[in-house]
Amino acid sequence: MPAANDIHIRPSGKTRRDFDPPNIYYRFEDGLVMRAITAFVWCSDCQDVTKGEVLEVLEELDALIDRYSRMLQQSRLPELRLRDLLSQTIQKRRWIQDRVSAPKCLQCGSTVIQVIPLFKEVEVEGNAILICSSVIWSGDWGERRYLSPEGDWLKPDPSEDDNESQAKKWWQFWR
Repeated sequence: MPAANDIHIRPSGKTRRDFDPPNIYYRFEDGLVMRAITAFVWCSDCQDVTKGEVLEVLEELDALIDRYSRMLQQSRLPELRLRDLLSQTIQKRRWIQDRVSAPKCLQCGSTVIQVIPLFKEVEVEGNAILICSSVIWSGDWGERRYLSPEGDWLKPDPSEDDNESQAKKWWQFWR
């Protein structure tokens, strides 16, 4: 469920409520769709707290690949879901390794961003920033939005109005 977060910025004294965008995905040329991981970031170009991409660390993906491989070797029965997870993690690792762009601000596209953790006051460019999660809500999540593999916004695809075809694609990297 999406969360509403209170953002406090000092010394300006600005406070606002921001909602997590739970429905942002990467769309690849081969039709693969993968859920994007986002976080609050300080964007130097926007001079504000916005949402930005978070790319997983290759070493962490390597550890997952190793773990899934060991689990498959130890299993006596074919584990289809585990094989899917292994395949997806290998694909994700290749994509992140080959990606040219650093993670981007989802507002302006700048790569000059710094992730702001929840519940910890952080000093950034003379601003003290604190983000608190305040409400989890079950309202409308809004329509899905897509990024290219390099983190640029894509225009909506009118052919995706078919819910059945969307469901077949989205299960692949649900996180």
